[in-house]
Amino acid sequence: MKLDLQMQPKLNISTKFIQSLEVLSMNIFELDRFLKEESEENVMLDFTSRLEQDNYVNRLKSSLQSVTYGDNPIEELAYNAEGLQDYLLSQLRDLDVERDIRLIIHYLILNLDESGYLTMSLDEVADVLLQPEARVANAHSILLTLDPPGVGARHLSECLISQIDRSDTVLVRLIQDHLEDIAQNKWQKIAKQMGLSISEVQSLTATIKRLNPKPGQVYQGDRTVEYVIPEIFVSVARQDIAIHMDLEKTIHLNDYYLNLLSQNIDEDTKAYLHNRLNRSALIMKSVDMRNQTLRDVAAYIITYQKDFFIYNLPLQPLRMKDVADVLSLSISTVSRAVKGKYLEYYQGVMPLKDLFTPMTLHNSVSQDYIKHRIKHRIDAEDKVHPLSDNKLVALLNEEGITIKRRTVQKYRDAMHIPSSQMRRRDDRTV
Repeated sequence: MKLDLQMQPKLNISTKFIQSLEVLSMNIFELDRFLKEESEENVMLDFTSRLEQDNYVNRLKSSLQSVTYGDNPIEELAYNAEGLQDYLLSQLRDLDVERDIRLIIHYLILNLDESGYLTMSLDEVADVLLQPEARVANAHSILLTLDPPGVGARHLSECLISQIDRSDTVLVRLIQDHLEDIAQNKWQKIAKQMGLSISEVQSLTATIKRLNPKPGQVYQGDRTVEYVIPEIFVSVARQDIAIHMDLEKTIHLNDYYLNLLSQNIDEDTKAYLHNRLNRSALIMKSVDMRNQTLRDVAAYIITYQKDFFIYNLPLQPLRMKDVADVLSLSISTVSRAVKGKYLEYYQGVMPLKDLFTPMTLHNSVSQDYIKHRIKHRIDAEDKVHPLSDNKLVALLNEEGITIKRRTVQKYRDAMHIPSSQMRRRDDRTV
């Protein structure tokens, strides 16, 4: 492959930036695999995989006795299927586009959620990458042509329109203007405004319902993890918490080839080694930035939620935006830092992202706290006359918690607590 040594400084910065974002998003397995592949292709980079060390693997085995290991235990701990990002990036490699457009598309792919939607506006992307909005819009239009259809959309209507023939102007207009009406089965209103018969509207609606509103989720169902390795460890002592992070440095420059650069070697070899050295420096810097960002974000979140760890109290309201504001980071950086990262404490292992919980609309307490109060009330109820959802609403209102019956039902269902009728029936059969 021909190296582009005339790359503009702006694009070079973008390349480094995108590389650091990719590394930040990696969990410990993905990082290990990435560094192993890099070291195999880069003579300047030495990497020691902890996942291939007997003492490290033995620790995993002792932590999870129920896993049956084969010849290579690590293979059973990795992801089983290609993810959405990997699939899109493999398509991007085959695209014949300008380098700057490729970089922008790469960045857009890194900012898709699990459903395949873009989480940033195009003007935000332009500001971050220092690129003209028109160029970002061009890159986005190319992203929308990739498989699965609809991926990269900014909203539902764009997602659906990306999956149809845009020359069908009637169907496009129906999607653009009447999705809410379709959801409410307002066939007569749609027919009148679009000059169609009700049967024509229903036929077009049937076409829309065959489209995929969440194109990215097809790559989530099979993406399962047999086991997770925590990188963050929380211990409690004397009503205080201590945070330890498992971030051992496992990558180094190769001394032999580093020394070879100072020897009398031909110019082609020297240029090649310099190129590999620059690549190694970028990788090492990206890993250091990942670890430091993870350390900062995790320390703030855990300290903020220390009552959860010390006293087993409900989580306090905390959003990614709150952490981003305090640490002077972007929300997307916080999101990547916690993605796929796990912590271990005395009750087990949990995703770091689970320490975020939004404040409810009408209350200053978190959803987690309200769920805790609902469960507390149900645990203490008269089993012969269990509390209905309406009664739970009244009791929570007495505590100063404003909540609707359907919200109580939603929280109860989320905790897998049956309805009052089912709880009464279960009690009578005991």
